[in-house]
Amino acid sequence: SWWPTADAVPFNDHFSILATVTAIDGTDLPQGLSLEVDADMPAHGHGIHTQPRVRFLGENRFQVDGLLLHMLGEWEIYIDVVDGFVRERAVFPLTL
Repeated sequence: SWWPTADAVPFNDHFSILATVTAIDGTDLPQGLSLEVDADMPAHGHGIHTQPRVRFLGENRFQVDGLLLHMLGEWEIYIDVVDGFVRERAVFPLTL
């Protein structure tokens, strides 16, 4: 799950999010997971122009800085949970 650190996701301005990773079956997550975050506007065939920075906060929580959605419309936020060679992606639709 994720949520913006401000009241809402702004248009054409840098913002940060907090993300929490949980296992679907409720089991403990492996140590050393990393997160990669990106965003895309599928209808336009492009993504964002920034490189988000991810910082581990502990207890399966992460802060992601440097996101910027530069157009109004339908976006998808991609959060990849990486455990060694295993990658799982969660896709979150977002309309600006």
